[in-house]
Amino acid sequence: MPKDPLSICFPFVGDRVGGSHISSVRLIEMLDRDRFKPIIVLHQSRGPLADFLSKRGLTFIAAPSADILEPGYVQSGRSRWRDAYCYFTRTLPALVHFIKVNAIDIVHTNDGRMHVNWGLAARVAGAKLVWHHRGDPSAWGVNLLAPVICHQMVAVSSYALPGRPILPIKHRSQVIRSPFELSAINLDRDSAKRALLNELNLPSETRLLGYFGAIVNRKRPVMFVEAVHAIAKARGEPPVAGLLFGNLSPNEPHVADAVTKRARELQIGDRIYLMGFRVPVEPCIAGVDILLVPATNEPFGRTLIEAMLLGTPVVATDHGGNPEAIDDGVTGFLVEAERPDAFVAPVRTLLSDSGRWQSVSDTARQRALNNFSDAASVAQLSALYERLFRPEKQRLPMGRRKSPRIAAAYSAIDRRQEKHKIGFGDINFLIIGAAKSATTWLQKALQTDPAVTMPNPELHYFSRYHDRGDAWYLHQFPQQKTMLIGEKSNSYLSADAAPQRMAKVLGHAKLVAQLRNPVDRAYSDYCMLFRRSEVNRNIYDYLDPRVASTQRFLRDGLYAMQIERYLDFYSADQLLIAIYEDMKRDPEGHLQKVREFLGLASEPRAGVAREKIKDKQTPMIIGPGRRWSKLLKPVVAPFRGTKAFQFVRCQLAKPVAYPPLPADLRKRLVDYYADDTARLATLLNIDLEQWLCGSSEAVRPQLTDSTITAPS
Repeated sequence: MPKDPLSICFPFVGDRVGGSHISSVRLIEMLDRDRFKPIIVLHQSRGPLADFLSKRGLTFIAAPSADILEPGYVQSGRSRWRDAYCYFTRTLPALVHFIKVNAIDIVHTNDGRMHVNWGLAARVAGAKLVWHHRGDPSAWGVNLLAPVICHQMVAVSSYALPGRPILPIKHRSQVIRSPFELSAINLDRDSAKRALLNELNLPSETRLLGYFGAIVNRKRPVMFVEAVHAIAKARGEPPVAGLLFGNLSPNEPHVADAVTKRARELQIGDRIYLMGFRVPVEPCIAGVDILLVPATNEPFGRTLIEAMLLGTPVVATDHGGNPEAIDDGVTGFLVEAERPDAFVAPVRTLLSDSGRWQSVSDTARQRALNNFSDAASVAQLSALYERLFRPEKQRLPMGRRKSPRIAAAYSAIDRRQEKHKIGFGDINFLIIGAAKSATTWLQKALQTDPAVTMPNPELHYFSRYHDRGDAWYLHQFPQQKTMLIGEKSNSYLSADAAPQRMAKVLGHAKLVAQLRNPVDRAYSDYCMLFRRSEVNRNIYDYLDPRVASTQRFLRDGLYAMQIERYLDFYSADQLLIAIYEDMKRDPEGHLQKVREFLGLASEPRAGVAREKIKDKQTPMIIGPGRRWSKLLKPVVAPFRGTKAFQFVRCQLAKPVAYPPLPADLRKRLVDYYADDTARLATLLNIDLEQWLCGSSEAVRPQLTDSTITAPS
């Protein structure tokens, strides 16, 4: 048992209680006190968060300075220059002194204001900084400040990861889901609903539609009102009522007025109720019939998962992090953003078909239990804390005595690894590539089965992050064993070292490689980076084998060489080659082949064929303007949401005009891949003639035999 646990400082302003605070508090409660010493610091020691902590029996201390550097939307006309002067001359020195005096090892910040104020202080004081991002991936702080000052970035979803960081941060980023307490999931739903009906004096046949979250514009409470109106108009009887649970924001007080005003305009003022902030909130979530999530840019809504755990079906916008939690039509429904009438059809289906309601409720609940336990989140974050001190051990001068604290942290992580619920022997399969070949579609299709557990996002452990160690890798998996456990990283197929690394610890596993016409794959990869403004319009510079400045686009399509490398370490019956063009023609049949290979029951998975593809034609700013727009975000932040801002953005954002793939360049690529494709066809006993004739998007190669012929 470590004698000197790591001190983790959790600073908060204290003026509000939201989802990020609830998640942080749950994490603090579950930390192993033998390994970690959490210190909660509040800038406002008398307020909503102080009351919340006291009710949960958690102690806190007052910050050394109540003054903090506030963002523009909170400053209420105060001079920014004066605030900056006060911060750098008073607040920052006080925070630095506090960190040093209390021997803080790690500062873990959880919201924008604390990122700025304590992030700088942590770096000056020499403490490690964990930046926990739960907001907009395009926010200026996470793209401009975090890459410079944080030691580790934690995001609640893949969507929330920095969209355009000023410095590389991918190697310091990790997705860790928010912890969810499972002790309250067995509530009596009938009693919970009856309590709400009695409180509002509503008839027993009323159907309750819920909104949970702060009453702020980003979460679209006015659109919730409009959705309730559309549902009520289409449904008729029995009546429906819309219940909004959440704090009124002091920064956007007009939004609550807009909610009531819109309800009166639509003549449903008697059906809309502002319920306020509730603790505990679980009985309220269990009491509504359906949760509506009209928000946009929602990184990973906490109440969405809580609703799934409590058996309340969710209808959410197909935006932000929502698609990472909901499998459309299976564990809930995804609808087009900014369209209130889009909620009508799925809500009508759930309210009129009790069997469908129960099926969605049960499936969502089981999926949430499998993937979103608090124990898994805390285990991942605990490993992250201890890993932050691993480099310190490596930098010690030869012959110098090791720090007892660092030695204790290493001892703790070694023991933790030995006690893992998930070990290498529990991992059954890996999807190894290829990139831009619909491997994400395949992963999501498999994840619709509760018997399958796969972490999100891609780990790339055996290709890019092998230096993070086995303990890090195993901690990425949810710590509940299911029938099949696997992962998908599309970089494994082309990584030279991956097969040998993989075989050492996962020699028993089955591998799935999904291959696409290499010419189409290379062009698709180029288009993706073009949209991100990482490559220019001269497509020949990237795809012409004679002059290409990088081999990324070309190398990843040399499948025969890559498959042969794996057959040096794995037997042919451990490797399934799936063809992308077969998936395009018959997604259900394609999925069944993969399921049978993995040993899963052959059964149709609802919604597989309806998986949505990202719209590549969405207008956006590209080229040099995209880079400048990121840098100018702090300057234009006060004007966001105004008509002038929207007008300027509409003038700058245009549909992306991708450079076409010229016929001569396509022919050159076909010639480049001809020998490797011929080797692959022989190796797999597959007719790949169409790959050599041109685009396979219209004509698909046919599988003649599923047996892999190992090279002699």
